[in-house]
Amino acid sequence: MKRTLILLLSLTCNLCLWAQKQQDFAARFMQIHGKEITMECTTISPLMMERMLQLPSLETDGVNRDALKQVKTIRLVINKDKQETEHAFEQAVKLAAQNAARYVLRAENTTRRIYTRRRGENIVEIVLLTKQNGGFILVDLTGNMTDAFIHNLIRQ
Repeated sequence: MKRTLILLLSLTCNLCLWAQKQQDFAARFMQIHGKEITMECTTISPLMMERMLQLPSLETDGVNRDALKQVKTIRLVINKDKQETEHAFEQAVKLAAQNAARYVLRAENTTRRIYTRRRGENIVEIVLLTKQNGGFILVDLTGNMTDAFIHNLIRQ
């Protein structure tokens, strides 16, 4: 009994460590292309998300409040160099294609792509790639999001 308990505890610890090593799309993109493409990465942490939910304007706005509750972290990767925009967009699309088992394309047009990553029934990551106004923007949302959340995002 004692051995079984120790084995289960050990497996749980290893699983937790493995899960913590998993990078989100934005972190992986920055790691691979951060030296060749001029980019800025901004992270809105879980603590900041909690503080945003406490804003008085969100207390009366139930729809946006419910949407924000589903998001744990937001990462914004921005490239403003017009000469690098196309290359940055292509490299991000290529990275998603290389991880097709992990990221599923949900919507696309010539300037925008939306990918999702699921764990079971929940969407745990949404990646928006866009090139606009001569720049490249990668928005990476992590959390436990619903299909309704992604449908609203695609409509906008």
